[in-house]
Amino acid sequence: MRRSTSSLVAGITILLATFLTPGSASAQEATWTVTPGGAFTGEGTIKLDGTVCYLRFNGTFFDSSGQGRIDQVNVHGCSNPAPLGYPSFRVPISLTATKYLSSIDTTAGPFANFVIDIQGPCPVRLGSPNDPPNTVEFLYDNENATMWWSSGLNNGLRVYDPRKCYDKESVNINNSFTITPAQTIRPSE
Repeated sequence: MRRSTSSLVAGITILLATFLTPGSASAQEATWTVTPGGAFTGEGTIKLDGTVCYLRFNGTFFDSSGQGRIDQVNVHGCSNPAPLGYPSFRVPISLTATKYLSSIDTTAGPFANFVIDIQGPCPVRLGSPNDPPNTVEFLYDNENATMWWSSGLNNGLRVYDPRKCYDKESVNINNSFTITPAQTIRPSE
């Protein structure tokens, strides 16, 4: 089976962003250039422990601060909703650019307030507003206008299960979404 170059680059991007510390890749830039900035839409699928759902989300990138916000997440067409059920995302979800990986033209940073509520036979919450802000990171590939959401390789969103009906302690997220209009997010020179 052939893999596309963009899939390979995206996989390497996730690995690099997972293992790089903020001081190792032109990190903690004071100002950023976001072009064109403003409103954006993301589309793609997300997999949560066997449940695959199509997502469409809307947000805003703010120029110079490297910050943005996802204001609306619509979930459609989930397949195999067991064992979790159907997800809903709490909004707004804040994001802040903190790293730039110049060799692969990718910007990364943490999400804040990344929480997913699961409604179903075993209602659980993934993540918490009280979790550290780097529990889930975004990676934005400038060349391909693709945003990755990643909880890392060995971590995941903590599961809050008041009924004690779900046996996992965390759920990993590693998914990509196409962003329109295409944005360019880089440190200001």
